[in-house]
Amino acid sequence: RAVANKAADKFDKSIKAAKGDKAKKEKVIASAKLAAADYGKKGGGGGGEGGSIPARWTDYSVKFEFPEPTELPHPLLQLIDVDFAYPGRADFAMAGINLGVDMGTRVAVVGPNGAGKSTLMNLIAGDLKPVAGEARRSHKLRIGRYSQHFVDVL
Repeated sequence: RAVANKAADKFDKSIKAAKGDKAKKEKVIASAKLAAADYGKKGGGGGGEGGSIPARWTDYSVKFEFPEPTELPHPLLQLIDVDFAYPGRADFAMAGINLGVDMGTRVAVVGPNGAGKSTLMNLIAGDLKPVAGEARRSHKLRIGRYSQHFVDVL
């Protein structure tokens, strides 16, 4: 990006310096095309196919469109009197969790490290099974998650 912008600035200055002299402008253009072709041949991009006039790098935007979700029957997700504990860990347990999520519900899970946020999300997603109580999910429900730890996987 920086190389492309620098080349474009140099080209613009050379064109301005040529002012009204058509021969000088054509010489600057030919020189720029030759330099672009040489740069492309050296593996710098552009392919080296005759070259082109340098242009400033421009950012682009990407637009994502997601279809409207179909209405799912109530309840979408329920945890009813759920208890959970990891085997062999008496120091951590969750008890009496009651949670309901319907279409349009917004949920924020906030707490200090080690409070059980990830464990709760795994219970909701069905990755962990409760030791007591009931977890109900709509058969059409699909859960998508993005965790801060997924960055390391990517």
